[in-house]
Amino acid sequence: MIRLVAPLLLAGWLAGCAGSYRLDDPAPTNRPPESVLALKWQRQLVRREFLDYRPQEWATAAFDARRQRIFIGSTAGRFFALNASDGRILWAFDTAGAVNSEPLYDAASETVFLGSDDGTLYALDAATGKPRWN
Repeated sequence: MIRLVAPLLLAGWLAGCAGSYRLDDPAPTNRPPESVLALKWQRQLVRREFLDYRPQEWATAAFDARRQRIFIGSTAGRFFALNASDGRILWAFDTAGAVNSEPLYDAASETVFLGSDDGTLYALDAATGKPRWN
């Protein structure tokens, strides 16, 4: 395996695909222009207590491109709808367990489906966050 990987790495480097990974290089070539990838906003979903440190949220977001909304859960048991342009919370819904799953947004019915670690499948109105059924 090493014999095969080494020539491929060398070929990629010679072709310029590997970028510059040297620590002493002030301008690595593998970095995109800052105008392409820039942080627009960020939102803290969970208030961290002093002794309850978790370095990462595990949920995956769903995106409503037409209305520019992001739907995402948190380990604190809250599920959020966020405005995609500024990160403003549109609504929040509380569950009895962490929401680590990826929600499903159905544009035809304006419903967001999500599973929670409390063992419940929820169907929420995408505009208001009100439960349709669980």
